Order: sequence, then structure tokens, then C-alpha cells
Amino acid sequence: MLTPGLIQSLALVGLLFGAINAVPAASSKTIPIVQGYWVEKKAGCQAAPGLFFDYRDSSLSFKDFSCEIKQVRHYGGIRYLVDMACKAKGLEFDDTIALDVSRDKSVFLHYPNIGSNSDEFMLCKKAPKTTKASVASGAVVLPAKTKARLEFSSVYLGKVGKSSVESKLNFYKDGSVDGEYVTQMLGNVYQLQGANPRDGVLQLKEFTNGRHTANVELTKAEEDGRLAWKGKMHNLDGRVVEVIFVKKP
Repeated sequence: MLTPGLIQSLALVGLLFGAINAVPAASSKTIPIVQGYWVEKKAGCQAAPGLFFDYRDSSLSFKDFSCEIKQVRHYGGIRYLVDMACKAKGLEFDDTIALDVSRDKSVFLHYPNIGSNSDEFMLCKKAPKTTKASVASGAVVLPAKTKARLEFSSVYLGKVGKSSVESKLNFYKDGSVDGEYVTQMLGNVYQLQGANPRDGVLQLKEFTNGRHTANVELTKAEEDGRLAWKGKMHNLDGRVVEVIFVKKP
């Protein structure tokens, strides 16, 4: 039988349990890694394109923009989510990256808007000189994947998922197509290989550091009076994102 005293005790337990559950997960503005310049491990400290980010106090400086850390959330295990307020060329935006910090302090970065970006990074004592990855300037050179005669090349601006990108596509006489796209925020380069099987259709494969990571199918369209390629990217991990490349004037 529920007595008044027992009811009061149960109510008190319920309030305590609710209060415990209401406590938010701890967060901070500190990433659990050593401050300094972090570069891609494969590139090494002496390779100019390897510089990835500079971590100082509560800020992250990338190649073309800088961010103030709003909060770092420990998502469990080795995963940390970093919420940032960023500035780039007069633009202000919020973004989130995920860092996996292993016990030996190896760092793996994941950018949610683009698939298969989980390279390992290492700490360097000082920053090497860097150059901005740019398709249009020719700073990024694609390896020759075909002996067919080049018919024409075009440079595009657009998006892959939520990320702004600059891309270049090379069209060959035999119907093959290759190229790449560069994320404008992080400067990551992804290679594309495929074909133009029929008029108005592109079937491409995305490669990340030489590894096949996604399949892309695009159809020819028009965007604001300019030629465009629109479609979807099917990442091999199951995620699907929208893709649009609009030809530069």
C-alpha cells in the first residue's frame, strides 16, 4: 500500500533522477592534442601541401580561413566534435569538424560534408611554406590517366554536399573524362575518373588519395544561363549527397 511517506520518497527519487539526466555533457574550448602545426602524415612536415591546420589557444587557422573554437564536445571514446565560428574573405560562417584522438595522440580528422576524409595527421615544429590548392591556377596537376587526345577542358564552381568546391573536367576524344575538385574551405583535393557515355551524362568515380571512395552520376543542365552538371554522389560508406558544377564565365 502506498503511504504518504512512500509517495513522497518516490517523488524525491524521481526529481533526483530527472536532475541527473538533465545535466548536459561537459564541453570546453580545448582540443586534447598538443598545440602547433598539424600536417598530413603521408605528406610529412617538409611537404608544402601538407600543412593542414595551426592550433593555438582557442583558435584553428587553416590555409584560407581562421576559426574560433566555440566548444569542444567529447562524443565518447576517441571522438571529439569541434564547433567553430569561422571567417574567410569577409564571410562569416559556423562549422563543425570531428577529430578522433587515439591513445598515442595520433589525430584523424573527419569533415561531415564530404566523404572519406579521415587522413592521419602529425605535429610539426614549424610551418612549411604553403600554396593554395587551385584548379584554375594549375597548382594541382592530375596524373595522365589516358592516352586519348584531349578535346577540351572546363573549370566549374559548385557544391558537393554543403561544401563549396572548384572543379576541372577534361573531356577526351574517346569519351573518357577525368579531373578533380578542390574544397574551397579546407583545400582538400579529390580526383575524378570516368566517362561521358552519351550526350548530357557523366559517370565518374571519386578517388581520395588514390582510393576509390564514391561514384558520381551527373546530367547536363543550365544554371543562371550557364552550363551546369547536376546529380548525386554515392559514397561507398552509404551516404548520398547532391552535386552541382556550374561552368565559370
